[in-house]
Amino acid sequence: MKQRIISALIAIPLFISMLLLAPVGLFKLFWLATLGLTAYEVGKMFDFALRPSNLWMYVGLNGLLSAALLFFFPLTAAATGILYIGALLWLLAVPYVLKTYRFQVLSKGRDRYFALLCLIFHLAFAVAVMRVYQAVAGIGLLTLLVLIWASDAGAYFIGRQIGKTPFSPQISPNKTWEGFVGGLLLAALCTLLWLFCFSDHPLLQSFSAKILFFVSSLAALVYAALGDLYESLLKRRAGVKDSGRIMPGHGGVYDRIDSWLPAIVIWALTFEWLRMI
Repeated sequence: MKQRIISALIAIPLFISMLLLAPVGLFKLFWLATLGLTAYEVGKMFDFALRPSNLWMYVGLNGLLSAALLFFFPLTAAATGILYIGALLWLLAVPYVLKTYRFQVLSKGRDRYFALLCLIFHLAFAVAVMRVYQAVAGIGLLTLLVLIWASDAGAYFIGRQIGKTPFSPQISPNKTWEGFVGGLLLAALCTLLWLFCFSDHPLLQSFSAKILFFVSSLAALVYAALGDLYESLLKRRAGVKDSGRIMPGHGGVYDRIDSWLPAIVIWALTFEWLRMI
């Protein structure tokens, strides 16, 4: 517990300052480092981590492409294409993987495909985080993450109190349907508060835009839970408790952002759609 508190006291002010106070260049470097560390942790959970050259090639490719998207092509049509393709692949593939996990044990020989899927989605996130930052600035991005934290907190406390029905017993036996629904309801209320606070935003002034954002936010929060479950699957396959040890008491970077990745991508797509209507 002491380690968790110390890590949080260091990480939370740093993270908030990156979102609210840092210049754009430093903001991009922060996310580049975050994605690089995530790629390293993901790579170690795959079989090719047994060959260091393959691991570093994977991390290097992730970092090179993420840097290109963050610094040189964040708002281009090509970057938008990567956002859509990466989102489509991940948002379709991951529910299927989670659904079929109980019926088939995934062969580690297929790690290259999962690694490629993670790489594409990390690149989609690199574009997405810049699009959300462009749309609602650092304060908007931070408060969107608060919605995910509210969902997580609600799921944890409600699940502990009344949770009885396992959500995915083979992957994460402690998660329950009661906790999932309770967390989603709490986050839905917080989303309404978010819309009230940002009601004057140019993209959210119409009633239809608010409805679209609310519905897509529910989808984002559902996928945030699936992102967390997907990481649990990877850790269970790799036989590890945490993705890394960079944050004592909290695990790795991927442990902290697993739910952010799909949620931010969905919100970025939402803002793209709102620009077109």
